[in-house]
Amino acid sequence: MKMNAMFLSQLDSEVERSKRALLEFPEDQYEWTPHEKSMTFGYLSEMVGHDAIVDCDDGDAR
Repeated sequence: MKMNAMFLSQLDSEVERSKRALLEFPEDQYEWTPHEKSMTFGYLSEMVGHDAIVDCDDGDAR
């Protein structure tokens, strides 16, 4: 398997996991963190969602 095909396969897998996590995100838990030094789950979900939108704007929607 070529390197770019392997990368795209991994990316497809990550997209599905990220989408599932965002769909199950409890909106009332925006400030939740697994550790006191961690970013909030809400902030992380916004970053993941924003990256997905940017990818779609580039014409590479999945």
